[in-house]
Amino acid sequence: MLALWNQCSKDHEEIAPLSIASLSPAQGPAGTMVTITGIGFSTTTTANTVTFNGVPATITLATGNQLIATVPASATTGVVKISTGGKEVSGPVFTVTQPSSLTVTGINPASGPTGIDVTLTGTGFSTTAAQNKVKFNGATAVVKSATATQLVVMVPANATTGTVSVQVADKTVTGSMFTVLSPTAPTLSSVAPTSGKVGATVTLSGTGFSATSSQNIVKFNGTTATVTSAAATSLTVTVPPGATSGDVTVTVNGKTPAGIHFDVTATLTVISYDPASGNAGTPVIITGSGFDSNPSVNVVKFNGVAAQVTEATATTLKVTVPNGATTGPITVGIGADVAEGPVFTVTPLSTLTVTVSTVPLGSATLNLPRGLAIDVSGNLLVADQANNRIMKLTPSGLLVFAGSGSRSLTGPVDGPFATAQFNSPSGISVDENTGDVYVADTQNNVIRKIAAGGPVLMVQTWAGNTNGQGDISDGHGAGPFGVGAGFFYPTGIVKSKNSATWFITDYWSHIIRKMDASANVTTFAGLALNSGSDDGKGKDARFFNPGGITIDENDNVYIGDCVNGSIRKIDAAGNVTTLAKNLGQIYGLVWDGKGSLYATDYTKHKIYKVDSSGTVTTIAGTGTAGYHDGGASTAQFNFPFGLAMDSDGNLYVGDEHNNLIRKITFN
Repeated sequence: MLALWNQCSKDHEEIAPLSIASLSPAQGPAGTMVTITGIGFSTTTTANTVTFNGVPATITLATGNQLIATVPASATTGVVKISTGGKEVSGPVFTVTQPSSLTVTGINPASGPTGIDVTLTGTGFSTTAAQNKVKFNGATAVVKSATATQLVVMVPANATTGTVSVQVADKTVTGSMFTVLSPTAPTLSSVAPTSGKVGATVTLSGTGFSATSSQNIVKFNGTTATVTSAAATSLTVTVPPGATSGDVTVTVNGKTPAGIHFDVTATLTVISYDPASGNAGTPVIITGSGFDSNPSVNVVKFNGVAAQVTEATATTLKVTVPNGATTGPITVGIGADVAEGPVFTVTPLSTLTVTVSTVPLGSATLNLPRGLAIDVSGNLLVADQANNRIMKLTPSGLLVFAGSGSRSLTGPVDGPFATAQFNSPSGISVDENTGDVYVADTQNNVIRKIAAGGPVLMVQTWAGNTNGQGDISDGHGAGPFGVGAGFFYPTGIVKSKNSATWFITDYWSHIIRKMDASANVTTFAGLALNSGSDDGKGKDARFFNPGGITIDENDNVYIGDCVNGSIRKIDAAGNVTTLAKNLGQIYGLVWDGKGSLYATDYTKHKIYKVDSSGTVTTIAGTGTAGYHDGGASTAQFNFPFGLAMDSDGNLYVGDEHNNLIRKITFN
């Protein structure tokens, strides 16, 4: 019985039907690759014979139910026949057409994994990528670029081995066969060199790379690099901007082998100077990157004149302006690598003598003096911060101008000068027309007015919350929270020389406020509670803890932008620009009426002169906190804060931590 079953099984194999179900495409010119679907085909290519109306065709692929054959050159319209194993069957008619202007003459590469780019060459393609429909054995591909004779396409994820077809409008042509391979993981064996700067050329060696540059994804510690050339065993790349030290990795066809460590070294750059101007002999700190910590390795030149480097780190160099230097850029060189920085202004050696002295106070003392102002009689008014008073310095000595000395903790206390209370006053402004004094009562978050002309000086809360609470609201006058205008740590105040208008630096709000004679308060520049350094108009500008403030005769307002270390300029229309930067915290500013500003640098313990172009010159202070009277190069300050100028052009400095008033004279 078993023998009979085996014999029947063999007879069943021998009589397996041979049939043709379909042709795809069913028409085309000679050279068209046609997929013949049916049953009973031999899986051995040479065991099948295919004819187009009697003309034998070349078979390129054979399975039990599919053959791919090329329409022979001499074929004419007629039936397609297949013979195999002694059987023959006739199929549908194939219509031989005239050659189309749409052709596919080549495919490169002709094999590979899904996801790679393949270039098709031919004729009649649309130059609009989307108008070319390309399929890999029926799976639609993405056309990435197109010309009339070339298409670059990506092998789709669901592609299988078979012919590639292109359709443009109503014309379709079938090209060569593409063999889909299983992707293999690349290997990364070496990186040369193993360190370098951004922009350096690096060679990666390994296996399994794509010869198409764009199909290799190279990253330096996560930052993608540009592959400039590619072969199966090597890649040439450029260290990308933003790269940091870490592993270099290569991804090909979604597979990423273990990376190799690469050290990104700092690029040699020159960013800024402190100061940005000075005469021969001036010490200068150069800030940048990529410097050598050995001072002698760094070659510094001031507009071509070599300077001596006395101290060096990777980001700073300390040098001295050399004799013979002229205005121009500073360069830093290390070996063959040279970086050029901004222009450094070399100023002539001044014949002006600066003298710093201490102003006698008499028997009274100060405790952290801050803002200063000259009153209408020429006396110096001092915001005695920690004593919570306003003092007046006359030729006879230091007197109490307003304030009991007690700190008001629940809001401002108004009344006669002797009983009124302040809370850490900072800024002072004098109305030159009336003699009234306006005080930025900082920790009470209000503006106080001390009225002149009466039998007793009276202190009044002019604008702000009378409970002392910080607020950012625009509004009118003083009152409980939510009723009047609000401030949040007002620090500096100055009056226009042309109108009854005051400008106030609102420190913690990061804005500049404007107040008229009726105590209407508005925001002049900046956006409340939004810090930054952006220039712009009005609310588009940004400040970061504005402190110092002054104004010129054209109503240009100048701001000491403390955390930004800069001096900002606001014109009468509210346009904000940066006049000078790379400074410390500027709390004291005064306009000299001759085109220049003077400024106190609270954290660098210096006094500056700033011209209209923003050039900063140190006129006094060594840069080290201390106390010493004398010339410009030897005098020392200890956190200088307020600044005022008398009618003779002498400067007065509120030397906060020395608890003194210093005087700067020019001879």
